[in-house]
Amino acid sequence: MQERIADRQAEGMRLDKYLRKLLPQAPDSFLYRMLRKKNIVVNDQKAAGSLLIHEGDRIRLYLSDETISSFSAGEEQHRQSSETVREAETAYRTLKGVRALEETEDVVFLHKSAGVLSQKADQAELSANEWLIGYLLAQGKISPDSLQDFRPAVCNRLDRGTDGILIGAATRQGAREMTRLIRERGIRKFYQMIVRGRITRPGEARNLLVKDRRSNRTRSMAAPGGEENALTVYRPLESFTDRTGREVTLVEAELVTGRSHQLRVQFSSMGHPIAGDAKYGDAGWNEDLKKTCGIRTQVLSCIRVEFPDSEQEKSRTLKDLSGRVIRAGKPESFEKIR
Repeated sequence: MQERIADRQAEGMRLDKYLRKLLPQAPDSFLYRMLRKKNIVVNDQKAAGSLLIHEGDRIRLYLSDETISSFSAGEEQHRQSSETVREAETAYRTLKGVRALEETEDVVFLHKSAGVLSQKADQAELSANEWLIGYLLAQGKISPDSLQDFRPAVCNRLDRGTDGILIGAATRQGAREMTRLIRERGIRKFYQMIVRGRITRPGEARNLLVKDRRSNRTRSMAAPGGEENALTVYRPLESFTDRTGREVTLVEAELVTGRSHQLRVQFSSMGHPIAGDAKYGDAGWNEDLKKTCGIRTQVLSCIRVEFPDSEQEKSRTLKDLSGRVIRAGKPESFEKIR
């Protein structure tokens, strides 16, 4: 007989899925037969495969050590887990421009600087995603073995050239709740940027955004019949003359939807391109900004995320984040441009 105590990474996982992770070589028919015969029990009680596990649950396997060993993770899974640990430790040690802002038991809020990837684009690169795993390993909040069961990850993305807040899931429950809130637009995300020209009044941008994946460019179209595809609500904070002699506006925008390159495309289509945006911006202005201010990426930052009041929720994840506001300071580029 062997016993496993469910850790926080297993919170909310179905028992049959937990067993498949624990004994990946075992056929489903074997696992369900062991459950029916009470050779596998939870808290000394017979359990169905659909049972949701909670942290601290005691899973006992009345199986021989030889049987458990024969159905356990194979060499390839151990190799992949070791590679994940190696990458994560390297990212945490060497990747500059990522830091932890705040955290709960299930969620870690990161700040990434412009130039850092949210998630790796190819195998050779490191990103904030690997940094998050390395951070949790270094803090002792996860173990190398737990990565075979659940791999922490960032839940939202920022363009490589965009600065600001990333939401990282440290546990399966955190990943499930953050993914749901983002999908249901339950998290309010606020950005600040410097754009060319003077904006004097608050407004809304509603567009149909179409992405060409081959060129990785997005174009704006009028939404047919008033259909809402991409929605941004914005307000000007300050207008001034930048160091290149151009009139510019510091704008705060709430990203109601989350389309690819949404803010960059919408403000460019309004005639107010974002400073330093090489893809959708003003090439002449960008060149002057590079020479005068040393700016090489878009002056755009996710500075604040706000969570709804969730005190009545049963979810520990949402209760811990109820009504919280996570803030990040403005990047240096905002001051360089003045």
